[in-house]
Amino acid sequence: MTTAVDHNPGEPLGPGRTIIEASAGTGKTYAIAAEVTNLVALEDLELAKILVVTFTRAATAELRARVRGRMLETLRVLEGDEYPTDPDGYLQAMLAADVETKDLAARRLSRALTQFDDAQIFTIHGFAMRLLAHLGFRSRVSPDLEPGDIDRRLLTQVAGDLVVGRFARNPESEEIPTIHALLQ
Repeated sequence: MTTAVDHNPGEPLGPGRTIIEASAGTGKTYAIAAEVTNLVALEDLELAKILVVTFTRAATAELRARVRGRMLETLRVLEGDEYPTDPDGYLQAMLAADVETKDLAARRLSRALTQFDDAQIFTIHGFAMRLLAHLGFRSRVSPDLEPGDIDRRLLTQVAGDLVVGRFARNPESEEIPTIHALLQ
C-alpha cells in the first residue's frame, strides 16, 4: 500500500515513483513543473530520464509549457536576471543554496532547456504507443497496430475498479465519484 506524505520543497524526492493526486485547481501542474525543475537542477537528473504522464493532450501541452516556463524562470532567477517578489518553497530552497550549487544548477537547467524536445511528457495513450513502438517485437504486438475506438466495457470496468478502490481506502469520504461521473 502506498502511503501519502507531505513533501517539503527543500528536500529531494528520493528514489522511486512519485504520484500527485489532487482535485482540479489545487496546483498539481505547478508542483510537477517545480519538481521536474528541481530534479534537473539540484539532483542532476537528465530531463530525458524523467517521465511525466497525464490524461489529456491539452493537459500534456500545458504541462510541457509549464515545465519549460518554470525551468526558464528558475534559470533567470539563478543568473540574477529576475527575482520573484514571493518565491515559493522550491525557489527559496534554490536561492538558499551556496554559490557553487546555484552555478551548477544554472548550467544543468541551461543544458536541459536546449534539449527540451527530449522531455518525456506524455498522455497515457501517447506513452503506451511509444512503449509499444519500442518494445512491440518483444511484446508480440503487430507493428501496424492502430489505436481503435474506446472500449466502453473496459472503460466502465476500470472506472468501477477506481470507485471501489477509493471507497475501500476511505469509506467515509463524500468525494468518491460515481462510475457515471468518471465516464463523462
